[in-house]
Amino acid sequence: MPLQSINIALGNGWKGATLSNSSPVFLKRMMKVSYQKNPELLFFVQADKSNQLTYDDLKEIKKDLTFNELKTAIKNALIVESEYSIVVDAMHRQAISAEDITFSEALKYGYTITDLDKRTAQELRNFHKNNSFKPIKNTIKPNTASPAGVHNEEYQSVFEEITNEVNRMKPINNKNISKASRNIDAP
Repeated sequence: MPLQSINIALGNGWKGATLSNSSPVFLKRMMKVSYQKNPELLFFVQADKSNQLTYDDLKEIKKDLTFNELKTAIKNALIVESEYSIVVDAMHRQAISAEDITFSEALKYGYTITDLDKRTAQELRNFHKNNSFKPIKNTIKPNTASPAGVHNEEYQSVFEEITNEVNRMKPINNKNISKASRNIDAP
């Protein structure tokens, strides 16, 4: 019966089928039949209710789930909420590229797949380095207009703050040090 239903749906040009009032057992059975018919049909059948399958249910349908298949299972809200972290951990183990590894790490931090799908590869690489999608501010900008050996404005400003702080400190009371060298001179 399930195979006939899938064949009829495919024969009518359907791109997917949604089961009404389905149980997790029936959903799993329909997905398994779809996958056996054609591996590309793994997610052809969907349920009208979300969060019905466990990670073990998915592994019964297909033993070796790929990163993208696990991602699709989460995106399609097939996984019971209590097993979300198990699936994310499995995604992390299946991740090959740096972007996929970062993608799974960002899921662990609470980002949604919808949000992560909008991110560029560069943004994912930045997240991997910083655990945040906020851009990193470059505190010292290269000063290409200045000749070599001359410090840029930000460097000079920081240097002046340090110099002023040191000059406010208690003067050195060593007779061997000249009065002029007790203060730090700017370059």
